[in-house]
Amino acid sequence: MKLSDVNGPRSADVMADVLSFMCIFIEDEKLSTALESKKSAAEQVRALYPRLFKNHKKELYEVLGSIEGCSATEYAASATPARVFNDTISLLQDPTFRDLFPSPAPTTATTSERGLENTEVEGAAPQSSTT
Repeated sequence: MKLSDVNGPRSADVMADVLSFMCIFIEDEKLSTALESKKSAAEQVRALYPRLFKNHKKELYEVLGSIEGCSATEYAASATPARVFNDTISLLQDPTFRDLFPSPAPTTATTSERGLENTEVEGAAPQSSTT
């Protein structure tokens, strides 16, 4: 099952698990670096998958299990190496997943600039951008 196949009442729970999973890419600098578009597919696989599979199994099983509609424990118990690899590739290449996270790790400037738009207090004078 792909993220794009999830619908109905499970949607919010699955999104919570997906967001938690995406945080590891922001928190793990080596994973973020592995996703740089300048790298070839082979370089990305070499840098990304071994680290993801060895260091972030818990989060990986949680998100893959959530998408499948089972717990992380149930997913892990029925998983084979090929299934985990294929499910992970399917998730990372799923257009719905990619649309949710167009950039692996937002920059501080991007976050600040967007946040500035929403910080105006009603009745207060708008802040001007002088940068």
